[in-house]
Amino acid sequence: MQRRWLLTMAMSILAGCAGLSEQHLKFQQTNFAYERALRWGEYDKAFFLHKNEKEPLSEKERKRLMHYRISGYNVLRSQPNSDESRINQLIQIRYYNEDNAIERNMTFTLDWELDKHSGNGHINSPFPTIK
Repeated sequence: MQRRWLLTMAMSILAGCAGLSEQHLKFQQTNFAYERALRWGEYDKAFFLHKNEKEPLSEKERKRLMHYRISGYNVLRSQPNSDESRINQLIQIRYYNEDNAIERNMTFTLDWELDKHSGNGHINSPFPTIK
């Protein structure tokens, strides 16, 4: 009986994964890369995904951000539009400045725009202001 139950559960999980589109999987990869870039202090990589940022991070801003460490990144809400060409996420990060080690919280919105063919995403909202 247990073996049948385990087999049924495994098949259900695999069927669910098969239902994910290649576009959705590509978005998940991009979304994870964004989170990872912030958490590891690779702010240039995260900044690059923000479509509306015209100039790269200035040297002054890069040096300022290097004092900050992201200690937590949580997606509080992820809501696609009807045709899944845009995804609106509510993000909460916990971060601290290495100089004073006081942890702070910040909540912001990411408005992702997805390319229907490639699944690549860009963020239309501004880069979060960490201070």
